[in-house]
Amino acid sequence: MQGQPRVVVLPGEPGIGKTRFLRQVESTSGDTLCFHYSRCREEMSLPYFPFIEGILGPIVEALGDLDGALGEDAEPIRQLLRQQRPEGLGAVRAPTERDRYRLFAAVSHAVIAEAQTRPTVLVFDDLHWADRPSLDLLRHLVFAAADAAERESVALMIVGAYRPVAAEHPLDGVLASLHGEQICQTLVLPEFDEADTADLIQSLHLGRPSGQLVATVVEATGGNPLFAEEALRQLMREGAVQERGGELVTTASAQDVRFPEHVAGAIAARMQGLSEGCRSALSVAALLGGSFTTEVVARISGEDAAGIESFFGEAEAQGLLRREDGALRFAHPLVQHVSFAAPHAEQRSQRHRRVAEVLEALSAADGRDRCFEIAHHLVAAGDAADPVRAVAGVRLAADRAFAMYAWGEAARYYEIAASAAQQSDQVSLAERAELHYRTAYSHHRDRHPGPCLAHYDLAVEAYRAIGDLHGVAQTLADLTRAQFELVPVPYGTLIDVQPLEEAVSALGESEPQLRGRIWETIGEVYWTARQPEKARSMSELAVRIGVETDDAQLCAYARLGMALAQLQQLDLRAALERYEAAQVDAARAQDPWLEAQALQRRPLVLTWMGRLDEAEAAATESTEFSRRLQDWSGCSLSSTTSNAVALARGAFAAVEQHAGEGMRMLRRSSYPWGALLFLPALAAARALRGEWAAAEDAITLLEEPGRVFPEPGASVRFVSWVYRQLIALYADRLEVAHAAQFAQTVQSVLRDAGSDINTIVCACALVEIGAAGGEIAIVAAAAASLNEAAAREAVLCNSWSFLVPRVCGVAATLGRRWDDAEERFDEAIRLAESQGMRPELGRSYLDSARMVVARGAGDRAGAIDRLQRAAAIFHELDMSPFLRQAASLAKLLQTPLP
Repeated sequence: MQGQPRVVVLPGEPGIGKTRFLRQVESTSGDTLCFHYSRCREEMSLPYFPFIEGILGPIVEALGDLDGALGEDAEPIRQLLRQQRPEGLGAVRAPTERDRYRLFAAVSHAVIAEAQTRPTVLVFDDLHWADRPSLDLLRHLVFAAADAAERESVALMIVGAYRPVAAEHPLDGVLASLHGEQICQTLVLPEFDEADTADLIQSLHLGRPSGQLVATVVEATGGNPLFAEEALRQLMREGAVQERGGELVTTASAQDVRFPEHVAGAIAARMQGLSEGCRSALSVAALLGGSFTTEVVARISGEDAAGIESFFGEAEAQGLLRREDGALRFAHPLVQHVSFAAPHAEQRSQRHRRVAEVLEALSAADGRDRCFEIAHHLVAAGDAADPVRAVAGVRLAADRAFAMYAWGEAARYYEIAASAAQQSDQVSLAERAELHYRTAYSHHRDRHPGPCLAHYDLAVEAYRAIGDLHGVAQTLADLTRAQFELVPVPYGTLIDVQPLEEAVSALGESEPQLRGRIWETIGEVYWTARQPEKARSMSELAVRIGVETDDAQLCAYARLGMALAQLQQLDLRAALERYEAAQVDAARAQDPWLEAQALQRRPLVLTWMGRLDEAEAAATESTEFSRRLQDWSGCSLSSTTSNAVALARGAFAAVEQHAGEGMRMLRRSSYPWGALLFLPALAAARALRGEWAAAEDAITLLEEPGRVFPEPGASVRFVSWVYRQLIALYADRLEVAHAAQFAQTVQSVLRDAGSDINTIVCACALVEIGAAGGEIAIVAAAAASLNEAAAREAVLCNSWSFLVPRVCGVAATLGRRWDDAEERFDEAIRLAESQGMRPELGRSYLDSARMVVARGAGDRAGAIDRLQRAAAIFHELDMSPFLRQAASLAKLLQTPLP
């Protein structure tokens, strides 16, 4: 009510009273709150069902002028509510994950807009049955509300009720991420005690219960309200309840009365007292889901409507059904569950087929879209369904799910349709090819590599058989992308692109935009294979086509790829120019998510170039832009620059703050790569102050499976090992033998990896540790790559903070190249002073003084002056390990420190 959003999760076993509690909250809120209730369905998975069924419709109605309230976000909402079917994949790109997040951002915008006009409560009941797209959207909505509330009032409560789920259930992961937000709390409904149970028994109008009866029911049911009601009814049926002295008592103890083990068993026992016709009618109704009418059940079962109505009256009398808004509902989901399981499998298949037929007829009559329900029943009918009708009905549901970015559901339905099409000679090869393509593409977006690659192969085979050059080229392009996006390919491995190159050659001069996308894809393959020159030339081909066809989006994608290749070549200035041009192209294409990619990467390059003021301003702009898009992965990436700048300037408290924000964004997005920069920076900030255990903790986050990376690969483990050696070096506990082993290992890796922006930090670490161990030859090899980096304007590492000219000076000192060393240290001091890099300024002063001592001749007074300047900085920043090093050098120089 005060504008601070809240999320309440309400776990509980079946029958504990979650739904009753929520309904009671709704009934007491009156006109104070805008209350929207939705319930997930057990019997079928419908994409975004709880949002479409009970949330978005009322919100859209309340907002009125949707365009005025939401602007460009109004159309995705309309498309979701209409569940539009796509007419085709388009010539170049099918819907992507970015399109899905556009929808998520639009839904979040709509909900927050209503909450800013009136306090709003959204209730999601039975979340354990929610489809995965709904869970993803719910998670995104919570994050968006939490983020918006940092800047403005958001009077919103989101409530999710659910049964406890296993660790592998999708809901478990969602709940874990929600609990990472401060606005989330858990509310546990307690079991009924004896007073509660006495009230419950009296509410059933059976009489006044004795304490003995109440105690027996509580002991037998563990205080579960629904189970208590069923237990009492069973005692009544067995004649084990009598009235004595105006009170109800039982003649049996809790141990003597055999209650079913679960609530479902208790309900099944009660239903045995119903007539056979009533149980049959309920089993048909259970197939229809949340609500149903007598007329529809009569059409499905072939019975007279009056007879079905009498059966439902019998069930109502037993408290198994209730009437609501002109329709019937099961009193509890468990009643529906028990009724659904009653008929045998063959009978259920026939009934599912009949339900599909009736729903098709109803849709034709009233125009209401029931495609997902129809597809569900066609699939459940199995062999009982007509194969041609099954292909058409399931394909329609798959297309709808595809258009709604519900990739898992789309993949499942397409796969079923493709399998059914194989059994029918009435489905053309062209349609089969598209079914395989869409199956593969949906699995691709859902990140399931096995079925994805298999169906891409089947699609290529089918497209080749019908001579569809476009289909072959498009599918091979997506197949190639899937190979490096979904399959663990070691960095530096070249994927076979020959089939794709042959396909694009076969297109000739036709379909230039598709050819441009293919060149862009091949460029990414060469970049992954560490062949930057080829990667750059492929991207240039794509840019050329983009310019010729005035395709700004293609130009932006290709320039982003070109920037990556140029970073591999250490051409920082050219990469910065490419990112700036890509941002302009993306803005011209009116693609804000693509624009964000360029904005998020530009600050990284500015940091590497040591242009900290510009980097900080660019990071602020990128973060604000990403937050408007609710792009948490982009926020995570942007936080790495803020973190690096704070570390470089010695703002160690800010480093902790930025790293915490980065981890929060990581939990929201599951995007791990930003952490590969901001966690080492956090470790460095701690190590610079002598906080060894805390520094190790930051690196441990990178290494432990499930903390940042689901399963850290060899490269992550390697860089983590490098950082641990640096911590040991700063702590003065790195043994000479270990330093030699480190130097040899890192040199081998650098030799295999080559010099690019990502290996600079390893080269710097190699120089510092190699210098500590006196490994002159190995340090010289690393220094060569660092000198090349410095010549290309690489100044600062943005993970572990190293000023490249300073490290080059350390290498030159070890190699006794005194003039070179002096020049490097002077350059490092100038850069550090101009950009406020306080820790590296202190270290540059210290290393310069060391160089004078190692040289054995030179400006001793100047060395003492620099040493004292270094010590003052170390004292100011509490860099105790380096203050001790300064004190040691001062003793050698026989000079006191202030």
